[in-house]
Amino acid sequence: MTEKIIEKDNLLKELASGAGITFAFGLIGYFLMFLFKLIAARYFGPANFGLYEAMSTILLISMVFSSFGIPAGVARFIPVYKYKGQLSLLRGYLKFIFIFPIAISILCGTAVILFSGEITAFFNFPQKFIPLLNVIGIAIPIKTLSRVLRQIFVAEKRIFFQVFSSEIIEKVILISGIAIIYVLKLSLFAAAIALLLSVCTSFVFDIIIYKTKIVLPSSKNITKETSRWLKFSIPLFLTGFFSFFIQWSDNLVIGKILTSELLGIYSIGYSLGAFQAFFKTIFISIFTPLISEKYVQGKNTEIAMLYKKGSSWGLAFSLYVLSFFLVFGKEFLSMIYGKEYIAGYPILIIISIGLIFFTAAGLNGPILILHKKTKQIFKITSITAALNLILSIILTKYIGLIGAAIASTISFTVMGIFMCIYAKKSQTDLKLDYMAYAKYIASSLITIVLGLAIKKHLSVDLYSAAMLAIILFSIYLLTSIILRAHDGDDKNLAKIIFHKIFT
Repeated sequence: MTEKIIEKDNLLKELASGAGITFAFGLIGYFLMFLFKLIAARYFGPANFGLYEAMSTILLISMVFSSFGIPAGVARFIPVYKYKGQLSLLRGYLKFIFIFPIAISILCGTAVILFSGEITAFFNFPQKFIPLLNVIGIAIPIKTLSRVLRQIFVAEKRIFFQVFSSEIIEKVILISGIAIIYVLKLSLFAAAIALLLSVCTSFVFDIIIYKTKIVLPSSKNITKETSRWLKFSIPLFLTGFFSFFIQWSDNLVIGKILTSELLGIYSIGYSLGAFQAFFKTIFISIFTPLISEKYVQGKNTEIAMLYKKGSSWGLAFSLYVLSFFLVFGKEFLSMIYGKEYIAGYPILIIISIGLIFFTAAGLNGPILILHKKTKQIFKITSITAALNLILSIILTKYIGLIGAAIASTISFTVMGIFMCIYAKKSQTDLKLDYMAYAKYIASSLITIVLGLAIKKHLSVDLYSAAMLAIILFSIYLLTSIILRAHDGDDKNLAKIIFHKIFT
């Protein structure tokens, strides 16, 4: 019994340690990206900012093709090969995860450059969009290789380097670039150059860390199981492709059916609402390599415990953010981005609610990957993506921006439910803490009611927004404690995360 308690405590420490690092740097990165979009949205205006978001969307879909689903398996295969001592397979796998994505990314980047005119014409964008796409074509291979390297960092539990590269270095370069653009009154093309510089700088950092800090066991022999790795990756590639449409097809549909100005407004509301997914991502990043180790050791009980705690904490943080948006979201958009962006408030709330449902469904993706259920993941995401695309086209045409947001929310919810069902079929001892969920929801409702009452006595400015955020968090935390939403494990997690962030 004592050994089990020690093992459980060690698992919680590993989960909390990784989550603490990801939370701290992820929060900084989100704030830097928030500042970037704030300055860019105000400086360029909704129309030009919409073009920038369209450029970013095309970069993301290109990354899906370039990666070919390969990085998603890195955090699974490397820990397994190391634990089993299969070093020749590890060496072969390392070659595989570099060669394939690099080759595909070069082809993809070339295609974006060659067909930049056709892409621009399809969306009826102005000709100044063409040079933006040319810059993106150069960035694609570099960013693809960075993604592979960062997944190796995750597999080796070097979470610090992964989040520092993606959340700090990239974002600092971006925010520095937009500041220079603002001061010197530069064009939208300069923003594309700033994006390319951020990708290149973080790539250099990733290479240096990989060469100096990551030491993987080697072997004189090399064994390749290319067909097996591709068989594992192809469903994940297709999954990633369809997942992209679930998250970004509304951008493409709005760009095609409506205007770049409306796309700019939508993007601001969506990006704020998407902050809900930040907390789930935190726990997934450290959860995946941890459960891979426990899986090869046959410790399913520990996997179930990590699943339960990671899912509960992800929902707890997300509900607080939703509470703040419901209380102060409209004023926040107006005060920070300008009155023209108030139209994005319904988008903000609808997307936030959709991602709450998705987060509440649990950390199911890593579980399905762990059990090699990539075909099930593909089925879920392909059906959901088709549903999302159809709903986006129909609802955007007849309802506008709100229709696009509703389509995404329905898709997030459907995907979360089916992922949860399949994950529990793959590992029957998985459980969500529904009692804790109910208590967190009750705490959120109390926070919203009290927050709306308090807001009546506050002026609309940055100081009031910051003060209200602190007050709401205090109310949320206090009510969750009174309702006993937390147990002893939660308290230990909180202590470790707090220690990791502030020491």
